[in-house]
Amino acid sequence: MGTGERIRNARKAKGLTQRQLGKTCGIDEANIRKYEANRQNPKLETLLKIASALEVPWITLAGEKCIEYTSGKKSAMRIQRAVDTENAILTLLRNLYKSVEGKEVSGLYGSSFYYLVGEGDNQFILYEGDIDTIKNLALSSLPVLVDRLKDPRPEQAIIEEFEEDLNSDIARDETRAAIEERINQSPDEAGCWLDLLKSLDAQDKKEGAINADNPEAR
Repeated sequence: MGTGERIRNARKAKGLTQRQLGKTCGIDEANIRKYEANRQNPKLETLLKIASALEVPWITLAGEKCIEYTSGKKSAMRIQRAVDTENAILTLLRNLYKSVEGKEVSGLYGSSFYYLVGEGDNQFILYEGDIDTIKNLALSSLPVLVDRLKDPRPEQAIIEEFEEDLNSDIARDETRAAIEERINQSPDEAGCWLDLLKSLDAQDKKEGAINADNPEAR
């Protein structure tokens, strides 16, 4: 079984048409047909995009051509990171503009690729170089933002702070109030919430007894 058959089988298992697969990974539908018919072999970067869209390991699609595709593990990993970053940028653009569709115009001596972004009157074009510019800007500005947001304390200190907050009287009272509100909102479905409230009451009584026996523990 060749790479084309593997792509076709994975696409059908995912429930996608050739057009949907092409749109998802930014590849022209005509090229998807060529790949599946084994009339053209996708480049490694293209195969990684297809594999990402189908949510399968790229090696599964490559099959016996795996060694042919890679000139070395580091090269494949570098390309995969680049594809992952590009996919993240495209996902962000989709969240902002609702639609990002990869398109290709073919001629006698080559082809040109672009992205149609947005919907209706708000549609505009971005080129591959534009995506690279956005990607490079994101990669260069992200460390600055992370430095402003990061908490440099040791992990154990963070865990202890979380535990203190989660085990505090304030957290208990907030939990009780939320349960009582849920019971008042849906009395007919209050069974499990009443059980949880009883559990909290039992815990309070237990802690009260411990504090009574050990005044210094208060």
